Amino acid sequence: MIDELWAAVVEGRPPLHSGAWGAENLAVCLAILRSAAEGREIDITETWNAT
Repeated sequence: MIDELWAAVVEGRPPLHSGAWGAENLAVCLAILRSAAEGREIDITETWNAT
């Protein structure tokens, strides 16, 4: 991901992943962490409503 960011910013290449992909990926990661902490399944939509 860092290489992709570097290529986009410094070299002007289009990124392989969109902002929407990044947001969805973050939602999954947050749900995994919350699930581990709470010991239950977490719906992806719960991660956005928690803040």
